[in-house]
Amino acid sequence: MTTKNAQSLNNIADQAGFYLQAGMMVMKKVTTVAIEGYKSILTIDEDSRIAYYRDKGINHAKKGRYSQAVGLLKNVYTAKPGDLDVVFYLGVSYIKTDSAAEGIAILEKGRNQDESNIKLASVLGMAYIQEKDFKKAASTLEEALKKEKTNYNIQYRLGIAYDNLKEYPKAIKAFKAALEIKPDAANVYQSLGFAYEQKGDHDSAVQCFKKALELEEAAKHG
Repeated sequence: MTTKNAQSLNNIADQAGFYLQAGMMVMKKVTTVAIEGYKSILTIDEDSRIAYYRDKGINHAKKGRYSQAVGLLKNVYTAKPGDLDVVFYLGVSYIKTDSAAEGIAILEKGRNQDESNIKLASVLGMAYIQEKDFKKAASTLEEALKKEKTNYNIQYRLGIAYDNLKEYPKAIKAFKAALEIKPDAANVYQSLGFAYEQKGDHDSAVQCFKKALELEEAAKHG
């Protein structure tokens, strides 16, 4: 079975689930509503449909079923583009299904609606890094950092952006800030080591690489 066919079957299953749920609601109403109102009972409200697909789509995204999430959330987004939770999960799902351009476009629109949304800024910065647009990544994450300096993901991703821009002192500062928040992050020590190495500080780089190995070994036996 092809991926497209599998996705189609999954979407059909989601739709069937909605109508089953709606049908159960109808049956409950039938017991209390007169027969002459039966036709109005059977009319499924569009808002109910959107709400069902929204919850189902977000749940798919949270569980890593990104193709199914896109299939549901893109229609929800069309109906309710101001729902920033939908923006976030649809954007992430597009990125995870190799449709980064679509995901970034949606996330950018969401960020324009609410520049204070740290979650959107962080994932948008990650998307820019993935697409190797390190200047946009740094700019986006710097703005987010002004609002929340103790966010591990922002500090770490900012370090990666700076490192790729060859701004090694800034990268080192960001990686150190990330380690203050999450001191057992072996991957950050490794990134910090590479930044030191690029800066020409071999001794500090070696210390970071050793610490990364220690943490990795501890995690294996912990």
